[in-house]
Amino acid sequence: MDGLIYEHYDLATDPFELENLIAPPGGPAGAEQLGLLQRLDRLRACSGIAGRDPLTAGGYCE
Repeated sequence: MDGLIYEHYDLATDPFELENLIAPPGGPAGAEQLGLLQRLDRLRACSGIAGRDPLTAGGYCE
């Protein structure tokens, strides 16, 4: 992805964080993970709701 190491733990079932649940980049779950990261980038730049708030440079949020 971008050279960073990502980690995802389910603290409810693994409170000592022994198993990293992040998906490997080549599989279908890895593609979903990439989609979530891209969505997060878009959400970081957005503001407001269409039809209610004035349009900003980052566009409206979902």
